[in-house]
Amino acid sequence: MYGLKKQVQHVLEAAIIGFFFLLFLLLPINLSSKLGGLIGRIIGSLLTKRQKIALINLRIAFPNKSDIERHEIILNMWDNLGRILGEMPHWYFMSKKKILEFIQIEGEIPTDEKLILLSGHYGNWELFSQLLPSIGLNCSLIYKSLNNKYIDWLIKIIRTSKGAFLFTKDNGIKQSIKKMHQGGCFGMLIDQRFDNGITIPFFNQSCQALYLPAKLAIQNQIPIYMLRIVRIKGTKYKSEFIKVESSEDPKQIMIEVNKVLENWIREKPAQWFWIHRRWDKNLYK
Repeated sequence: MYGLKKQVQHVLEAAIIGFFFLLFLLLPINLSSKLGGLIGRIIGSLLTKRQKIALINLRIAFPNKSDIERHEIILNMWDNLGRILGEMPHWYFMSKKKILEFIQIEGEIPTDEKLILLSGHYGNWELFSQLLPSIGLNCSLIYKSLNNKYIDWLIKIIRTSKGAFLFTKDNGIKQSIKKMHQGGCFGMLIDQRFDNGITIPFFNQSCQALYLPAKLAIQNQIPIYMLRIVRIKGTKYKSEFIKVESSEDPKQIMIEVNKVLENWIREKPAQWFWIHRRWDKNLYK
């Protein structure tokens, strides 16, 4: 009975998401982005548990800000997330050339035969799978599959529409590394807590960080780059690649990686996804 109930729930959730995706697709992308932002703010404000986590995180990261300022950041965070969902259906039907009309590329694009590409849930991380193939980078991206297999399938179709390869965290890391060795980039998001990771500072607070990318870089003498695609205004973005200084110490590499991410978040705090329990579990009780 429980399994059937969960199945029905997943079908209903997928139907709702499918309805909104169709609605967004029928609108011009600027309007679907605005509507998505509005829906994001409304729904986000109702998710009290997530709101609480975000507020705790912001108090850790920005102790000198007032709660009014923090709530404003959270509201704009939901707006950004809603806009991402409002824009996403349009990407499937865009050519690579059209995708690049929405993203201003700053600095140089990496030309390394093999590279590791890292980022966080910052700006519009969903656009990575659209940008990288559009600029000629053969990419294998690690992602966490959604519990709802129908929604996961829908989003995966959009993510792979330009030729990016997707592998799940559960069983696809070896495959993605193999793809990288054939020429291309291995990409993943690194801004969630990893209980078996290494301890590093993040916003002057200790946290557990993944060390696999640093280990791979050292073992294979492969460079690590950080990538962000940050919203400038409306549906317009800028992207930036930053090469991380190499080291023989994986902890030092991950400290540098998280330092870049922290600087980006300080610059535009509303564009980071604040609802993850990034620091020690006891801080969220």
